[in-house]
Amino acid sequence: MDALFAIESCLNLAFAGTGWTIESSSIVKKRTIKKTNTSSWDILQQAIKTYRCEIKLDSINKTVTIKDKIGEDKGVYFTDSLNVVSLNADSNTNEFYTKMIALGKTTKTTAEDGTEIESTLEVVVENYQYSNKVKTIIWKDERYTDEASLLEDATYKLDEISKPYMSYSVQVYDLANMNLIYKDILSYDIGDTITLISNSRHFKDKQRIVSIDKYPDEPERNSCELGNVNKTFEQVQKEQEEVNSTVNNI
Repeated sequence: MDALFAIESCLNLAFAGTGWTIESSSIVKKRTIKKTNTSSWDILQQAIKTYRCEIKLDSINKTVTIKDKIGEDKGVYFTDSLNVVSLNADSNTNEFYTKMIALGKTTKTTAEDGTEIESTLEVVVENYQYSNKVKTIIWKDERYTDEASLLEDATYKLDEISKPYMSYSVQVYDLANMNLIYKDILSYDIGDTITLISNSRHFKDKQRIVSIDKYPDEPERNSCELGNVNKTFEQVQKEQEEVNSTVNNI
């Protein structure tokens, strides 16, 4: 049976000899990671997916902070009537799934009469938060041997892809760095959740900041990439291909 490890134990082993350490971690779940002929960075990227967590790197002190979610919701808003200079949106309203058939490890047993029986760990989850239409996706990961862990992660993954992916490219006036009046109400950082309001397009949406381009001397040029971080089907399939490649190389 595959051993289950906390993410700290996994990464401490991966970071051995590199000088990097885990500063803190709030993740308590245990999972299994299998990698061959790989680097510490690749293991870290796999751990982020496997343990469903987010990280913050301190390259100066060579430390990693691990949390369920980086950033916070401080009530900051981006609106075209105040601090939004330009806004570009990207979405795919057809790319979502409401039912997931999750498959874990396949095992073989031999009956008393010599017949070989093959069985696969399987759970089915559904999520109709966006639509009542049944759209099914199959997700297979041979690393799962425990039904409870497979059910937990399948439920989480389906929640990510059961509504369309939305992303925005926004140029904003960084008013928090331009005027002390706005410092406490409009300051933002990577990972933060903000409220995006467009009066011209008549919509209001909660989004997370996934990347930031900052110009310290020209804060009016700052820009952000926003996304609801729901994974597209292609991203899920890419993860599956990586898992298959890892399993096949063991």
